[in-house]
Amino acid sequence: MSSRSTTEERTPATDARGAALPWPRSILQRVARTRLTGLLFVLIPIFLVWELIAIRADLVVLPQPSAILTEWIGLVANGTIHQEVAPTLLRIAIGYTLALCIAIPLGVLMGSSKIFYNLFEPIVELLRPIPVSALVPLLLILLGFGNEMILALIAIASFFPIVINTYAGVSSVDPILLSTARTLGLSPRLMVSRVRFRAALPQIFTGMRISLASALILAVLAEMLVGENGIGYFTIQAQQAFRINSIYAGILTMGLMGYTLNRLFLMFEGRVLGWHRGFLGTRA
Repeated sequence: MSSRSTTEERTPATDARGAALPWPRSILQRVARTRLTGLLFVLIPIFLVWELIAIRADLVVLPQPSAILTEWIGLVANGTIHQEVAPTLLRIAIGYTLALCIAIPLGVLMGSSKIFYNLFEPIVELLRPIPVSALVPLLLILLGFGNEMILALIAIASFFPIVINTYAGVSSVDPILLSTARTLGLSPRLMVSRVRFRAALPQIFTGMRISLASALILAVLAEMLVGENGIGYFTIQAQQAFRINSIYAGILTMGLMGYTLNRLFLMFEGRVLGWHRGFLGTRA
């Protein structure tokens, strides 16, 4: 370890004026420097209190966190969690990809053409407020009980945040940027692909990130309703068999899936939009 890093570690936390912070604020500032440390700082007291309450209350429906963790580790060790997570992830990948392939082109067309906007905006705004769960009876009639129905739910839930953010990003490109592109003689097609679309990418990624969470939620919900496997099916089966620890283990797995998917998405976004972050840093 270098002397510089050692010196930084020993230097007390200071405020904006350089004055040393009192020890409570100093500890909180050090905790906030990393996600993992901050997460543990919050979760450990919660789990300790939960453990004490569960021991004293002795309720079947409120098991101890240590028992839940033991159950989850056992399910991971025997491969049950892997077998149930894999189908859910596959369904999310297919349904989410279907939504991307439709929503992004449609949003680009709506944002760059008044004709396409007038054609599709009323339909999008008419369907968008309808809860996806309200479509379940209709989709069951049309697609039956199976993967097709689950994929349709995921695709529909993922579609609207992507198309709305894509349209908003494409339609709100800086007019100066557009006029500069016209001055340079870019064709309408290149104006859309090289100027409008690229400038709208940060907002498109925002919609994609929101939709990724929606895809996981609807995948689990659909598996609970009509699934034959998946983490949602596993959890509802545990509820019907009154395996309380397994229910909590399933919920824990869903949380870890959501967190992992979000972190992977942010890594991908950072690679694609590195230029945007650098631009924001330059402006700041």
